[in-house]
Amino acid sequence: MNTKSIKLSEVKLKDLSAEVDSGRLSHAVLITGATEKIRAQVARLTASALLCVGDRDKPCGKCGHCVKSLKNLHPDITEISGEDKAKSIKKESVLLIRQQALIMPNEASEKIFIVFEAQNMTEEAQNAMLKILEEPPRFARFILTAASSEGLLETIRSRVRTFDLGEESQESKQNKAQTIACDIARALYSGSEYDLVLAAAPIKKDRQLIKNVCDELTGIFIEALKLQKRGFAKTEGYPENESQAMAVKMYKSVSPSLLLRWTGTLSKIAELAEMNANETLLSTFFCSRLSEDKIGMTANEN
Repeated sequence: MNTKSIKLSEVKLKDLSAEVDSGRLSHAVLITGATEKIRAQVARLTASALLCVGDRDKPCGKCGHCVKSLKNLHPDITEISGEDKAKSIKKESVLLIRQQALIMPNEASEKIFIVFEAQNMTEEAQNAMLKILEEPPRFARFILTAASSEGLLETIRSRVRTFDLGEESQESKQNKAQTIACDIARALYSGSEYDLVLAAAPIKKDRQLIKNVCDELTGIFIEALKLQKRGFAKTEGYPENESQAMAVKMYKSVSPSLLLRWTGTLSKIAELAEMNANETLLSTFFCSRLSEDKIGMTANEN
């Protein structure tokens, strides 16, 4: 498989590439690791290679199938991702896949369905997906991507061939946690409880990400407390990142007592994450406790 367009070590793509080239690739594969962007790139590249009719170095980029697939216009490649701000993939979307998978391909020899960030499928959606993975039509293939396989049901994991692209870089992890933390902070000081749930959706099935986001949020709250104590004077180079900019907004609109309460709550959540608490329950607790803190402190101040 021609992987030159992917910014990733060829070693990490070796097994996947070999199975595509040999024609031995399973009808259902799961691509994990690296970053969300790279997982999506690898999934699309794999789909293009599977439909390519070039002689070698697939995808060739020149045949009719390649031209259409590389432009995301191929009628036999269907992409599925989250439908709302929470990025959840609902049962209805999977039922549609099952219906389409039973219809013969339009132009190619097979149809390919790519499910991006499959860990965002609801449990009902995963159970619906299981049925088509267990008894797939001979001309249908399924490519799933996910940060890790942990967010998927064991029954799904047992029916896919998993290819891990390696760990996401530390810098990428930190940037992701910072972005999510700022979205959560924004929802806390100016949004509704629903906004908070949407902002926290990415941490739902990732314990390490929960801990990283707690660290980033704690940093924002502490910085806001420091600004309240010393005052804020805009200087060159400050704020120097998104977290500091969010702290500037929060120090003006959130009381010191509430910032301290939130900081204590985040410490408890981080401890629970270290104790391997259930990720889904932990993310629910995360939102409910932060909301309760806000409601409780607002009532007391009034």
